[in-house]
Order: sequence, then C-alpha cells, then structure tokens
Amino acid sequence: MFEIEHKLWDAVKAKQIPPMPQSLPELDAWSAACEARGLIDANERQVLSDYARYGVEVVKVDDFGADFGMLDALKKRQQALANEPEEIHA
Repeated sequence: MFEIEHKLWDAVKAKQIPPMPQSLPELDAWSAACEARGLIDANERQVLSDYARYGVEVVKVDDFGADFGMLDALKKRQQALANEPEEIHA
C-alpha cells in the first residue's frame, strides 16, 4: 500500500489528482480516477480497494454505542427484577 501511495505522491504534488482521501469509502472512486489516468494498474487499484474494505472492517470493531450498552443492560436488569417473586424484595 505504501509503495502505491508513494508512487502517486508525485501526481498529487503536480496537482494531477487530489490527495488520497481520508474517508475510506471515497478511496475506491479516487483509485478508479488514478487508474483511468494511467497512474496505477488494475492490480494496484485492487490493493487500494482491499485496503479501504479492510479499513472499514477494522473501524467497525471500535463502533460502540454512546452508552456502551448500559441502557440495554439496565432494561434487562429492570425486567429481571420485575419478574422476581415479591418475597425476594422484602
């Protein structure tokens, strides 16, 4: 990946293409434009596509709700308490 990025750096400096997008979903369109201009070949474009796809998967690992699931846990606890016999709460 870094070899491809380095290869494209001259084209970015010459303003032939915009810099590599930081948004992984936008990377596919950017790499298609690079291939259309003859700056990379189909294999290199596939590497960039794989990089974007794997990057999206990695980000999903750290995709937590704002409450880290605490609201769901609290609701389950309240339901469990509501279903317990009365003598346990006395």
